Amino acid sequence: MIRNYLDLLLDLPWVTEEKKNIDIKEARRVLESHHNGLEKVKERIVQHLAVMKLKSEKQGSILVFVGPPGTGKTSLGRA
Repeated sequence: MIRNYLDLLLDLPWVTEEKKNIDIKEARRVLESHHNGLEKVKERIVQHLAVMKLKSEKQGSILVFVGPPGTGKTSLGRA
């Protein structure tokens, strides 16, 4: 159990990453080019990105996509 814990600690990213600049127009373009429909979901993602851009002290956030299999949850998250 201790070895698993130490392996986990060693695998964690200990290097701090610089914050990436959020480009709202590019995010909207990517969402529109990869997904047809789902307008409310795409608009909510863009709103979330805009809030993240305005509140630069925000450390992290979680979006939860819920729905039946095959509705595009994973591909929306990757986009």
